[in-house]
Amino acid sequence: MNKSNTLYNIINLVFLLSSILLVNYVGISYMNFSATQLLILIACFLFLHTLKFIRIYFILLEEKIPLHKTIKIYIKTTFVSIVLPFKIGEIYKMYSYGKEINSYSKGIIAVILEKFFDAIILSAILIPSGLINGGKISTLSIILLIFVIIIIVIYSSFERTYYYLNKFFIAKSQSKKTLVVLNILDKIKKIYDKAKDLSKGRYILLTSLTAVIWIVETMFVYIMSNFMNMKINFMVVANYISDAFFGISNVLFNNYIYLCTAIFLVIIIFIYIKKAFMEGSMLWKK
Repeated sequence: MNKSNTLYNIINLVFLLSSILLVNYVGISYMNFSATQLLILIACFLFLHTLKFIRIYFILLEEKIPLHKTIKIYIKTTFVSIVLPFKIGEIYKMYSYGKEINSYSKGIIAVILEKFFDAIILSAILIPSGLINGGKISTLSIILLIFVIIIIVIYSSFERTYYYLNKFFIAKSQSKKTLVVLNILDKIKKIYDKAKDLSKGRYILLTSLTAVIWIVETMFVYIMSNFMNMKINFMVVANYISDAFFGISNVLFNNYIYLCTAIFLVIIIFIYIKKAFMEGSMLWKK
């Protein structure tokens, strides 16, 4: 086993164990759903995350990651992302995909693309609804809109800016500082090219798929709130999304977290027990 794989295994262990230790097991045990309601919620949950998996799979389609590996990475990274606070799990997700495709910059870009398409759909929904229902745009809507605008501006203007700066610094001088700047520009250009490759020809598909994902998640929230005898309206769903983004306690979001951690924890335990059994069998045969 080389040093790279050893480091990867250590990082996996640290993130997974930290997440397992931070799971709110008491909260999971207090979920008050009947067996039928629980089965319906699990079915909706699995459908929702199947769609989310398909989205990241399409983003990384040309990287040709084996399907079973992509599924395994999705399950581990989603579990960690949901449990760990302050979006720390997103770093683990970037690292895991980057390690698998041997390009950490592409791992980072893939996760940012996910968030970008989420931001587009949520901005398109939350801003008009906020204006209609009270004439006020929420903090989350402003953050998402700024994020979308920044990404679009950078993406649409980068090539012209890059060629201008490249030409300017080449014409200026050939000092060490100029060479350093040109080298940095070249690295940024490579990252831009990778982002272009990952999103090329998939804008409509990813936007449509993300819209469906949020429709399904909204339906999931409606079903869960109905099971909890809560009055539901669009603002309740909007608050659920906002609280989920900022990590604020919310009864609906809390139950989503409990359900998610319970399902993914069971799947992760099964994956590693199966892996240990298979490795043990191979050693036994030797």
